[in-house]
Amino acid sequence: AGDRLGVMHVDTVVQWTHIFGPRVVNQTIVGYSRNQITQTPNAAAQRPAGLSIPSLFNANVTNVIPSISFGGGYSGIGAQGLTNNTNNVFTYRDDLTYQLGTHTLKAGFNALRIQKFDRFPYAGQAGTFTFDGSVTGNAIADFLTGRAFSYAEQGAIPNVYLFSNMYEGYLQDTWKARQNLTIDFGVRDTIY
Repeated sequence: AGDRLGVMHVDTVVQWTHIFGPRVVNQTIVGYSRNQITQTPNAAAQRPAGLSIPSLFNANVTNVIPSISFGGGYSGIGAQGLTNNTNNVFTYRDDLTYQLGTHTLKAGFNALRIQKFDRFPYAGQAGTFTFDGSVTGNAIADFLTGRAFSYAEQGAIPNVYLFSNMYEGYLQDTWKARQNLTIDFGVRDTIY
């Protein structure tokens, strides 16, 4: 409750296939993918002016009310804090095919650049009160009487900016040994 979720996804692929002759074909692919998830608490999730629950670590930058967790099989309530998670993937791929008699030879290369930007990662900075029924025997009764079993609050989590590259190459031979027998063999290597 009290959250607004936005999801944006973009994919772009450009492919070029060139036929060099009756036996040689090359295919090149360049791609980009972006996935962005933004979660923002709305006004209903804000702490009212009179709510005087202190923050232990002052990491609740969006001033969201604490979550409430119940034991005994009841669902909890609460709002998520601000989250902005963006993932970019850049792709370059090239595949060359050469037909040589009964052999189809292939060689290729693939390169990926992966980026992950997690700004304002949220993991409970607003705090969570847990009511488990340890006082009255019923979690809801503990809540109505204000008798929480525990309170937990996460400190600030730094923004995360991760980058990774992956390179892959392969050689492959598809050999039509007989009319009813085809043998595939090859080698592939991946470097992270």
